[in-house]
Amino acid sequence: MGQEENKQLIDSAFLKLDDQAKLQEALLIKQATYWLKENNFFKERLSIVGINSPEKLTLELLKAIPTCNKNDLAEFSINMQTTGIAIGDYCTTSGTTGKPITIPLTFSDIERLGWNEAISYTSMELTINDVIMLCTTVDRTFMAGLAYLEGARKMKIPLVRAGIINPGMHWEHIHQYKVTTLVSVPSYWLKLLNFAKEN
Repeated sequence: MGQEENKQLIDSAFLKLDDQAKLQEALLIKQATYWLKENNFFKERLSIVGINSPEKLTLELLKAIPTCNKNDLAEFSINMQTTGIAIGDYCTTSGTTGKPITIPLTFSDIERLGWNEAISYTSMELTINDVIMLCTTVDRTFMAGLAYLEGARKMKIPLVRAGIINPGMHWEHIHQYKVTTLVSVPSYWLKLLNFAKEN
């Protein structure tokens, strides 16, 4: 993605609904062009609703296309990938409802993942003057942790990769690095607050 596309992506979060829809439809047609040319799995999904040229795909028609579920990922993952593109990272599903499934990410996927999170940080009005403490893992093939990290890098926001440690150590990091923002599951915030009250 180029600099102009990146800016457009972040700006899109603040557009009026009509303008958002126009932008989404243009991006959808661009994606459909790629699918129809390169990918058998998604090409087949488009054909289910009669799409054989990208211009026919609208946001309304998108709703009619069958979504992919975990079983699809397990059964068709090879067909979902485009050959000849370098893999940058291997992520997996959590495995809480069965065997974990591998999701290979291209370098372009990682770039997009970072921009998705950058939009979230922008919406939170975070800047380079903030310090984010990441209270989730970035290892064990965890995709969300990778997204949080890449998003902070895109925004040039300092990041403390504290990970999953005890609340006492997190509080030490908060004071030491002047942390302004925590990225964590909500239940952990309560644990952190309760620790603060007791100590």
